[in-house]
Amino acid sequence: MFWEKNKIWVGLIVGFVVPFVGLAVLELVLEQLDEFVFQQARNKLSESFKDRTLYLIAITFNVLPFRGYNKGKKILAMRGMVIATTAYAVAWMVLFAKEIL
Repeated sequence: MFWEKNKIWVGLIVGFVVPFVGLAVLELVLEQLDEFVFQQARNKLSESFKDRTLYLIAITFNVLPFRGYNKGKKILAMRGMVIATTAYAVAWMVLFAKEIL
């Protein structure tokens, strides 16, 4: 498959797609938990805190494919993933800088 290639563009694609998929899964799980268990506890958390945390966790999902590329010695794909992860981290800091500082 294409994600097994040792190319920077493969790492970029994987690095940009994995956090989107991770965020979607986190949102679905959180939505289901809200319906059943955590409705009262979740009301105490600000909406901003929820978004900040979910985005940060989604960014960290890039560790999973990065580790696979590391085991396979796919250095170029790892570089692409680092570029994508850094872009997401900078965007996260810019987006939430006012709330954090």
